[in-house]
This record gives sequence, structure tokens and C-alpha cells, in this order.
Amino acid sequence: MPKKLPAELEDEILYRVPPLSLARFRTVCKQWNTLYNDKRFINNHLACVRPQFILRTENSKIYSIGINLDDSLEVRELNLETHDQGPDKKLKLYRNMFYCDGFLLCPALPREVAIWNPWLRERQTKWIEPKRNRFNLYGLGYDNGRPDKEYKILGLSYGFSQEMDDGSDTKIDPRVSIYEFATNAWKDCKFGLLDWHVRSPRTVLSLNGTLYWIAKRFESGDTFIQSFDFSSERFKPFCFLPCKNDFGDTQILEVFRGDRISVLEQCKTTKKVKIWVTKNMITGDMKEIVSWRLLMTVSIPDFPRLQNHTRCNSQPSYYVDNNDDKRLIVCTCDEIGKPCVYIVKGDRFKKIQMGFEVDPWPFHLVYVPSLVPIPLVQEQRE
Repeated sequence: MPKKLPAELEDEILYRVPPLSLARFRTVCKQWNTLYNDKRFINNHLACVRPQFILRTENSKIYSIGINLDDSLEVRELNLETHDQGPDKKLKLYRNMFYCDGFLLCPALPREVAIWNPWLRERQTKWIEPKRNRFNLYGLGYDNGRPDKEYKILGLSYGFSQEMDDGSDTKIDPRVSIYEFATNAWKDCKFGLLDWHVRSPRTVLSLNGTLYWIAKRFESGDTFIQSFDFSSERFKPFCFLPCKNDFGDTQILEVFRGDRISVLEQCKTTKKVKIWVTKNMITGDMKEIVSWRLLMTVSIPDFPRLQNHTRCNSQPSYYVDNNDDKRLIVCTCDEIGKPCVYIVKGDRFKKIQMGFEVDPWPFHLVYVPSLVPIPLVQEQRE
């Protein structure tokens, strides 16, 4: 009889199996099937999975784009099923998609929001009717002060602006609603006037349940990282950016290695790229002290400009290779709007064009596949 591997070694192997293959392995035996309900296994698997890109086209087609070890692209078309499968029902996604723990938050028309895990074989989609017709900003996170993750959605509309009596700059009166998976309901939240605005709603990060994005002060013009803490349900300034904000420069937030924040900065004139990362892991504690280190600098002749500031969908998305601190992978659009991937290592870079035709300037984001099931999805089916 063949010898059985030790349980610890078997787990270490399965941690590194791609989610799509691991989902198929579920039927091999009862022991492997139970791993789907093991939070420790799911979290360890999430930490080992290679990031990829999700790309959404103008006609709402969605693709996953994986980068293989030989720098080739692995492209799959993903199918987000509509809430109503009638013949006249056509899915139309709008604005951006957002990521948290393997879930994609997908605002759709006319008045729905989908929470979707595209890598589980069963139907893992939850459709939610939003509190308002549209929000300017969405985000998906959870209360990190609880032992179990109780997921929530933030919906923010700018509302109307007010000019202060003292003649100071305009402030925003926000309209904020929070959807709680535990209660399956939205609630309105009241806040005072905001003296900042979201510089780009495309790069809203969810890290350890808390949301982060780049914001800009109305009066001073200072840019910083703003946060929304689902534990206290409050907006809080998190920290300053590690780089100055010159008009026309590119600054994009991403998650680094699953527990820290990184910033990509590209100078509009020199096209030099710098990648900054926080020195310590980000726990979600709003009192933590944040410091930065420069991870890499890309200064290559003829390196392209990664963002076209005249196009709202031209912001790059990127990640640093899990196994190589100096290998940068960027998804963006070239000068005519065709999506492509740049792989940068040292003083060299490679451009890989997508092998399929899509409309110019599609939306894209970094995504880490997971085996986490959608909360309350069983209740939704009943």
C-alpha cells in the first residue's frame, strides 16, 4: 500500500494548488472536502496564491489574467450570472469593481450590486439592491474587532457641497449607507461635512477589513491616505503618502504581500517609477504608526507612461511578485487604449499584449483568488 503523506506536508502542498484545481479536488475525499470549512486552511491558501488581474470590458465581459512563471498570460472569461435569468435580462456593470478576500463587488445596472466569488464552482453570487440608485464610491470590508468576519459594504455619495460662512473652500455633505451581511439590510449613517474628496475611487483597498484610498484636502491641496473603519464606522485620516504630489504624477495604492500597503509613483516628466511599501504590517488599528521604505526604482529609457490622465479608466494596477521583491507586474493600457501587461525586472521590461479584442480603456484591478464562500449565500437561495 502507498504510504500516506503526513498531514502537515499534505496541507503545505495543497496551500500552493491554484484555486480552480483545488475546487475540483474537493470530490477526491471527505478529508479534502472538509478543508473548505477550515478557516486556517483557507487563510493559509490565500496567502500562497499568486495574484492576477481582473479585466472588465465596456460590454460587461469579465476576464481573469494570470501571469505564468514563463511570463506568458493565462486568460479565462468569467461568467457573472444575472439575478434574473430571463431572456430580456442583460447584465450591465458600471463604474468600478472592488476586491476583498477573494470577493468581487460589482455594481450593476439598473439598481443592483453583486458580491461574487468567481473561483468557486457552485453559484457564489449574492445580489443586493442598493440603498440609492448609484454611489460614487463603494468598498467591501468587515469589523476587524470581532473574531468572525461580519462583512459590510460602504456606499458613499458626495451629496451636495457647501461654501463656508467664513469664505473658506467648499466642503462636502456626504450621503453614506452601510450594508450588513448579518442583517441583510442597509442603514444610513450621519457624518459632518468633509474637507476632503476622493482623488480616485478606482483604487479603494480593503486590508484587514478596513478601507483605504488616496484623498485630497480642499483647502490645502494636500494628499494623504484616508480610511474607513468598519469597527467604529468612521472616516479617519490614516497617514501621509511617502511621496510628494506633483500635478500629473501617477500615484496608485495596492496591497503588498497581503498585509501591507504599497504605493506606485510615476513622474510625469521622467517616467521614473518608484514603489514604496509600509515597513510594518497594517493591522487595521488606526493608532498604529506608519513608516515607509523604498522597495524599488524603475528608471529605464523608453519606459512608457503608465497612465493617460485624460482617460478615467487609464490608471494602472500592479503587484510585486510574491517570490521576487524586484519583479514588478503592471496591467495598463497602451497609447491607443489596448490593454497590456508590463513585466519589469532590473533595467529591462517586457510588454505583453492581450491576446483578445476588447473595447479601448477597459477597467482592471488586482485580484487574489480564494476559496472563501459568500456570507449568507445559502440564506439567499432559500
